[in-house]
Amino acid sequence: MVSCMLLSLAGASLAQKPAEPQKKPGMMTRMKAMMHRTAPASKGTIIGNKNSKVYHLPGAGGNLPAEKNRVYFKTEAEAKAAGYHAAGSLAGTKTPSKKGPARDPKTGKFIKK
Repeated sequence: MVSCMLLSLAGASLAQKPAEPQKKPGMMTRMKAMMHRTAPASKGTIIGNKNSKVYHLPGAGGNLPAEKNRVYFKTEAEAKAAGYHAAGSLAGTKTPSKKGPARDPKTGKFIKK
């Protein structure tokens, strides 16, 4: 009789637990999803901000505009023709920045050429 009771208790503890409800995505996950949305296939891949007249190339870092402020372009030339300019994060990527005059690493004085 005691063994039957132990078996019934052991069987009860092996029963499956109810499934836990799935957690909602956190705030950072939702923010990342909003910031890195891709353009629909029918639209261009270059995203412009209609308020600031700045365009962002695909894969470039930086904050993308809200969905209601976006304008899509297929080419960079098309964006420039519409009066848009490249985002600040893209400004130095095409031409290297000019460095100042060279200095001697030991003394820190300017090197004359």
